Amino acid sequence: NPWLWAEHEPTRAERLAMLIRHAELAEKHEGHLIGGVRKHLSKYAPGLHAAKELRVKISSAESLADVVACVKALN
Repeated sequence: NPWLWAEHEPTRAERLAMLIRHAELAEKHEGHLIGGVRKHLSKYAPGLHAAKELRVKISSAESLADVVACVKALN
């Protein structure tokens, strides 16, 4: 949890930006999004508008571009 010791609850924009950053780092390190990483990315969804839809779309994402498209679809 990147906000474990934060003094404030993350905003929606911060959570979505961190989700994308996490996906960027995973793809850079692994070369692709593997199942375990998608599971972690879905942890950013609780409390967000259309959280269930986001989790479903992220679970089938195969690339960083797919993740970014999922996040943009929420806006």
